[in-house]
Amino acid sequence: MLAQITTERLILRELAERDTETVYNAYLRSDFTDAMLTDAQRDRYFAEEYIRTALNGYKDGKCLIWAVCDAKSGDCLGCVSLSEPKDRISEIGYWISESNHGKGYATESVCAVLDYAKTQMRIHRVWARCRIDNPASLRVLKKSGFRLEGIARDEVFRHGEYISIAYLAVIYGKNI
Repeated sequence: MLAQITTERLILRELAERDTETVYNAYLRSDFTDAMLTDAQRDRYFAEEYIRTALNGYKDGKCLIWAVCDAKSGDCLGCVSLSEPKDRISEIGYWISESNHGKGYATESVCAVLDYAKTQMRIHRVWARCRIDNPASLRVLKKSGFRLEGIARDEVFRHGEYISIAYLAVIYGKNI
């Protein structure tokens, strides 16, 4: 079972079947999926399988995907995830639905998961990557304490163009 995390405005909880519509609507948009370097998913089955896979993963303790929900309404706004830690190192990923961009939900939820990773999971290093032409995501990471480690120029080829990727990380327990 995934621990629930609460912030001033948000509740981060396990995904549930009621979140399928939010996942479907997010992954339906190509501008959203391009930012995540994945393909748009036009079939609702993708969202249903995404939720089903998470639910199965919660049962065996291997799923670290939180639904980011408004604390007042309970509506799902997006997701934050950690990869399964290896050597106390994990990758973080996140997305917030387009109608909720610019409200600080991504930064608030990323900071909450980072705090949980540090204090409860005893993670040493969390890293993230994003397109260098995604200033909103870079802002979220920098506001959350990540430091730029480098840029992999032309690392990904999508839709006829090369895309450069920024790599960032936060390390706990060391002053570097």
